[in-house]
Amino acid sequence: MGTQFVVQVDDRPGALSHLFHLLALRGINLQHVAGVSSGAGGRVVLTLSDDDAAREVLGGEGYTFSEGEPLVLRVRDEPGALAEITDLLARAGVNISSVLEVGRHGGWVDDAFTVDDLEKARAAVAGSDAAQVGWRAGSRSR
Repeated sequence: MGTQFVVQVDDRPGALSHLFHLLALRGINLQHVAGVSSGAGGRVVLTLSDDDAAREVLGGEGYTFSEGEPLVLRVRDEPGALAEITDLLARAGVNISSVLEVGRHGGWVDDAFTVDDLEKARAAVAGSDAAQVGWRAGSRSR
């Protein structure tokens, strides 16, 4: 899984369409997408087919965005599992900018977290019974 982008957008008709058209015009494919609005603005979480071209489009068009290598965890698909993982991250002082579900199969949910300290986050969740760490996105097992 490539870079995860968190992009600020206006909360108005056509804002997402405009962003997605700009990316498409550069031949950039959307691999994962989620979004939410609050008040006058919103955020879109994206993984894309070409990170360098995406940076050029976003920066060139004046979008405010952050980016990072996601921490991808295979989390148990059961009540409280995601609460346990986010609690471990919080107790380690790791800030979560976004979380994006990128798959679901066999009693597990694949979640991609954008965090402020990737190594600290990996260490915080290592050994948890609620998640598997150290696998690559797209793999079916550890």
